[in-house]
Amino acid sequence: MCIRDRLEKEDFDGVKHVIDKTGEDISHFVCITDPFKVSWRRRGGMETLLIDYIQNPELVHDLARIATDFDMAVIDMAIEIGADVIVMPGDLAGEYTTIMSPTHFREYIKPYHKEIVEHAHKRGIKIIKHSDGNIWHILDDLLEVGFDGIHPIQPQCMDIGEVKKYLTGKACVLGNIDCRDLLPFGTEEEVELTVKETIEKAAPGGGYIISSSNSIHPGCKPENYIAMVKAVHKYGVYEN
Repeated sequence: MCIRDRLEKEDFDGVKHVIDKTGEDISHFVCITDPFKVSWRRRGGMETLLIDYIQNPELVHDLARIATDFDMAVIDMAIEIGADVIVMPGDLAGEYTTIMSPTHFREYIKPYHKEIVEHAHKRGIKIIKHSDGNIWHILDDLLEVGFDGIHPIQPQCMDIGEVKKYLTGKACVLGNIDCRDLLPFGTEEEVELTVKETIEKAAPGGGYIISSSNSIHPGCKPENYIAMVKAVHKYGVYEN
């Protein structure tokens, strides 16, 4: 269930409905938008905010402050309703490198991530960072901030086996089943094989939650999604 960048009662009604229907025996993840994404939406586009990094840095920090306070308030409300884990979507990278320089990330985004993560931890809840793209250049920063998990390890630009090895003991790994090409256009057999191979790379030792490489969007074939779920049940059983 996603909470976007406005507080509306109906958003939390949806979260409560899901929790009431599925029960408290499973973990409930609630998405709350990254301050970077909230900020560029307020500026009418990402490009405008990135120009502000150079021309109007004070405004960038002011927007980040507002967005961070908003996110922490939403976390509090989500916890009261029964959320177990917060996911913070907001892409920071393309397939080659980060959208902004690592220096600008550390100046304009990282301090606010740290506040939000610390707030979530003080409230006794886990928090995951979502970003598509190649985030290797800021992966250590996300770990320093204290994110409990990293999603989705986009297969076009990051190898999940390599990432899992790097993150073992530091953060949970989530995602990686390709929803750009495989789930929309692949065969059920290809999906099953990919799930099997991904589990073999990422699951040993624990700390892996399998999911798509972003979401199950309308372009994904229903039969491929079902094939993914079946393959997870077939191959995703940890041995005692």
